[in-house]
Amino acid sequence: SQCGWADDYGYQSPDYYRRTMSFAEIPFLMHAYLESGKARFFLNAGPKFGYFLQETESYNNEDFAYFHPYYNKAVETYFQWGIMGNVGFEFHFGQMVCGVSGGYYYGLSDIFHNRVTDPFVASSIQQINGRFFILFQTN
Repeated sequence: SQCGWADDYGYQSPDYYRRTMSFAEIPFLMHAYLESGKARFFLNAGPKFGYFLQETESYNNEDFAYFHPYYNKAVETYFQWGIMGNVGFEFHFGQMVCGVSGGYYYGLSDIFHNRVTDPFVASSIQQINGRFFILFQTN
C-alpha cells in the first residue's frame, strides 16, 4: 500500500512538499458479520504489520530542507505495526456482491526516531480509508 502527506503553504502559494511511502502489509483481522436476507453488515478488526519498501519525495523550493526537519530525512524504522478496523455493508444479488466499507489504521510504531534529542515526539502513520466494491462469486 501507499501512504504519505502533502504540505500546503497557504493561500495562492506555489510552494509544495509531497512524500509518498510504499509498504508491503499483512493484516490479521477478525471478521464478524450480521446477516439479514441479502444484506450483510460486517466488522473487521485486528493488528496490521508492514515493511517499508520505498519512498518518493518532491518539493519545489530547496530552502524548505533547511527549515523543516523531516524534509530529505530517510525513513528510519522499516518495520511498522498498528491496529486497524473497518465497518461495512454489502448486498448479495445472485453471484454478485456490492458493498461499501470504511476504516481506520492507527500506527503504533514511528517512521522516524523519537528520542529526546530527535526533532519528533511521534511520527506514527494514521490512515482513513473508504471502499466501494463489486465482487463476482464463482461456485
